[in-house]
Amino acid sequence: MNPERAVSQLNALGRIGVLCGGDGGERPVSLKSGERVHGALTGAGVDAVLVDLDENPIQTLMRAGLGAAVVMLHGHWGEDGRIQSALDLLRIPYCGSGPRGSMLAFDKYISKQLWRTYGLPTPDWLLLGGGADCDAVPDWAAGRGLCIKPVREGSSLGITLLEPDAGAQAVRAAYAEAAQYGPSVLAEVRCTGAEVTVGLLEGRTLPPLLIEPAGAFYDYAAKYQRGDTGYHCPAPLPEATLNQLEKLGARAFELLGCRSWGRVDFILDAAGAPQLIELNTVPGMTDHSLVPKAAAAVGIDFAGCVLRLAADALDPRTENAP
Repeated sequence: MNPERAVSQLNALGRIGVLCGGDGGERPVSLKSGERVHGALTGAGVDAVLVDLDENPIQTLMRAGLGAAVVMLHGHWGEDGRIQSALDLLRIPYCGSGPRGSMLAFDKYISKQLWRTYGLPTPDWLLLGGGADCDAVPDWAAGRGLCIKPVREGSSLGITLLEPDAGAQAVRAAYAEAAQYGPSVLAEVRCTGAEVTVGLLEGRTLPPLLIEPAGAFYDYAAKYQRGDTGYHCPAPLPEATLNQLEKLGARAFELLGCRSWGRVDFILDAAGAPQLIELNTVPGMTDHSLVPKAAAAVGIDFAGCVLRLAADALDPRTENAP
């Protein structure tokens, strides 16, 4: 990518809106991502404005007078396909996945079903639609640990890890925690190996990054607040495992019809094999975030990373399909 040419082409579109904020649980993180991306764009010479889509996102978009948009809206609205649908209707070019790919990736139940249908590895799961389902979970788990989480949420919000001997009461409590973020909840068999992520930029995989949280797992605090999380990129894993992670990440991204950039999360199982956990179509761009760290490992600094994802708005948009 030629940075000067990208800046010139972006400015030819008109003012670039960095969309962030929203009114969901990921609002604080989205604001941080938006501020950093806005700073990188203006520092590179792009005419960019920070746009907080809080209570009336559609009206705010219509008033902003944007030539194009960089979506930094995490979670609801930003990753469920709604803001992409609005941008399409308003004929505002934007970067990243379209409405369909965003919706499929944001719904963990649907994405896991698609991956399993096409033979990609993902931990076994049950969909819990109400508290009464919780009583059957311990028998189904058959002594396996569990991860109870909302079907449609990000940033590890609402997640509870349960040990193999957890009973129905613990499952019900975990369900209540997850159901604060929506009535659909997943009970997923828990893998206890390393947490690894594969970022994608310009549709190509970045080196797998291994996460070493100080706590039980890579939770909200480890992602955004604590300074003791370890990051290793490329991940110190066998070459065959690294190759498998990159291939699975690219295929998972392709199957959901995603575009340009994102992040695919894995956990290694007891045999050291990668298991797909989820796909993020608008991953964080804070100083703790993973895609910029993986990009830096191949010599792309933060400003270069931002210009690459913003430049996706220059290309004609078509929805991908499996």
